[in-house]
Amino acid sequence: MSDSGRWFEVDLALDVRAVAAFADNLTPYIYEEALYGHLSDSSLPRLTLGGLLMRLKRLAALSDQLSAAEQDIVAHATHRYNAVRAEWRVAFENKVHQELKARLNALEAYVAECSSDVRACADNYPSTMEKRVMVVHLQAEAEATNIWTDAYNGRLLALDNSLRNMCEAGPFCWAPKVQPAYPQEQFWFLYARVRVPPAR
Repeated sequence: MSDSGRWFEVDLALDVRAVAAFADNLTPYIYEEALYGHLSDSSLPRLTLGGLLMRLKRLAALSDQLSAAEQDIVAHATHRYNAVRAEWRVAFENKVHQELKARLNALEAYVAECSSDVRACADNYPSTMEKRVMVVHLQAEAEATNIWTDAYNGRLLALDNSLRNMCEAGPFCWAPKVQPAYPQEQFWFLYARVRVPPAR
């Protein structure tokens, strides 16, 4: 849990609905300039490659918590994602670059803001780490397509050093039901909390 006693909730049924909509809208999204794709259903998260990847990986790891129909939806979305990635390779790589930069910028801004309001930083930590999880999956895609750069690597190392310096070990900060999808060795930042000085 976070210092405020709450963890970041994850709704797997919403994840399934989201990946279905994301997959159906990958084109024209993949070759548009906007980071966020348009969806007609405003109850869903905004479409990005990182958001789709995060949910596909999570649902695959937690497939035993899904119904057969939900598993079929995830399989179809995964197939669609792989097809679009193969068909629109250059556009796909551009989207990965675009989102990596955006997620790293947001995380760096969060770390910078933490120096001025550590308690708000602690409260926001579990939800903010969704962006860090997306970076894990975007990095894997960038490495698989040989577009991961030394510049990205340097920024990520600096970011993680900052997170480690301002955090301490803690319980898993997301909903317990999704913990099996996030092994601690790889997703160490989900097993941490911001170090808050005692109130005077």
